[in-house]
Amino acid sequence: MLDLPGLFEDAAAWWLIIGLVLFLLELATFSLFLIWAGAAALILGLLLLVVDIPVTAQLVIFSVLGVTLTYLGRAYFAKSRSYQESDRPNLNNRLAEMVGKQVVALGDFGAGHGTVKVGDSQWAARAPGDGAVRDGETLKVVDVDGTTLIVEPA
Repeated sequence: MLDLPGLFEDAAAWWLIIGLVLFLLELATFSLFLIWAGAAALILGLLLLVVDIPVTAQLVIFSVLGVTLTYLGRAYFAKSRSYQESDRPNLNNRLAEMVGKQVVALGDFGAGHGTVKVGDSQWAARAPGDGAVRDGETLKVVDVDGTTLIVEPA
């Protein structure tokens, strides 16, 4: 039969088991969160092999270790995740990637506003200044305002 009072006497074993379970869950989720709680549980389990600590103090130590390791770990990994500069930094930002491209006016611009052809699609465009743009004129995209391209003569 299961001896329940004896089962809970070895707190070190329980903390080590909890730590290993948290590490396994981290392997399943890759959250970079559970690893720090697991490390805190393992450290506490190892500490309990050396020193007898009351349950309340164990919970406080686990909490403090967990928060501290999470903070330090996330700060370390934030620095080590320095991404390399890309030759195309706007790869996933279609509008920003259009800056510098040449486009063709589709019709005369009225009051500086009109439509341009970019590849096989049409975009709203605005020409600063007098905004005098003629149909078929080649323009250069100099900026983006929301979904409107700011253009000037190429």
